[in-house]
Amino acid sequence: HALLHTVEPLGWSAFHVLAEKSGAHLVQLLLQNQVRAEEVMEILRWENRAVPERTTVWWFLAQSHGRSLAELLRARSELCSPLLPLANFAGWSAFHVLAEHYPLEFVGLLLHLDSQDLLWAILSRPNEREPLQAVWWFFTEKSGAAMAELMRQRPEVRRRLVHKVNPSGWSALHNLAEHYGLALTQLLESLPEDEALEVLGLVNEASEEKTAVWWFYARLNGQHLVSLLRARPALQAPLARLASPAGWT
Repeated sequence: HALLHTVEPLGWSAFHVLAEKSGAHLVQLLLQNQVRAEEVMEILRWENRAVPERTTVWWFLAQSHGRSLAELLRARSELCSPLLPLANFAGWSAFHVLAEHYPLEFVGLLLHLDSQDLLWAILSRPNEREPLQAVWWFFTEKSGAAMAELMRQRPEVRRRLVHKVNPSGWSALHNLAEHYGLALTQLLESLPEDEALEVLGLVNEASEEKTAVWWFYARLNGQHLVSLLRARPALQAPLARLASPAGWT
């Protein structure tokens, strides 16, 4: 505790230095000594008040050693809730950083969580300064294959995301259809027929074109759609009945 409040002339504490330069050792220190959750959060929240960004220990740890932060959160999942509302000066949370730069570790953390409510709270975490950038959308944009794997392994996440859209009306499934055709194909191959058709038929009601997932999929990743229909021939007839507002199938 005394070390936490001891800073050098530019405002940096020993824990800032450890978080930036030796994150794995900092996490080992916090885990091996069974530091109480409140004390861990006091360390992670500690900020440099001498710099305009008021840089915190958790931000350095997330940016420089995200794998170590994910390891800490997996071992001490009770830290996720108090860490969730924290953001840097630009509105980004630790979970945004993990979603962008450490997708495999992020998926591992989410799959490890027993609480569905906590998992969904993390995915729903917004950036108050960037309305389009909730964690679920940010994650899908940056690491769609990892998001598809999460949806495959956690059906409750997929079922919620089917009805979740960003302020422009786009769903995670639209994003997968546009940019991650192979990952979407693997996801759809694992679903029952009715759920696969629900995904393909999702429409952006906010867009003038009323764009459906299947439309992006066919236009931008047609080879993967063909692979899906070969693997799941029962989808062919129902899909043939779907049409764009202009009448195209």
